Amino acid sequence: MPKKLNKAIALAEILVLGLVASAPLYADAVMMHFALASATPEAKATIEEFHAIQLTFTQVPKEGGRLIRLADPHGEQVELGAVHMDAEMVMSAQIEAESLDDGTYTVNWRGAGDDGHFVTGEYTFTLQAAAADR
Repeated sequence: MPKKLNKAIALAEILVLGLVASAPLYADAVMMHFALASATPEAKATIEEFHAIQLTFTQVPKEGGRLIRLADPHGEQVELGAVHMDAEMVMSAQIEAESLDDGTYTVNWRGAGDDGHFVTGEYTFTLQAAAADR
């Protein structure tokens, strides 16, 4: 084989090995994108009572883009207190309503991470108050 071809093959092998070796670093960077890591109440959970919504993110949500909304089983907005940060990556809002009907509630949220792009999401949970509490 000519020397130039051998050098070209060797260079191609080095490039491929470099790309393969850096793939885990790229995957970590993609995984660090702003996203919802956990929520209380949890998605699709059935709960007996709740007083606040807590959302934990993979990055600290930037100010100005933080939003939590709660819709009741009829699609009406439930009054929430101000959205604030409880801990480094936990955004929460207290429920201001005196009482809540049983049924499926929808949480809508919005936040922006380090890259400044807004990310939105929603999930549902079911409130089924214990019969003894009525």
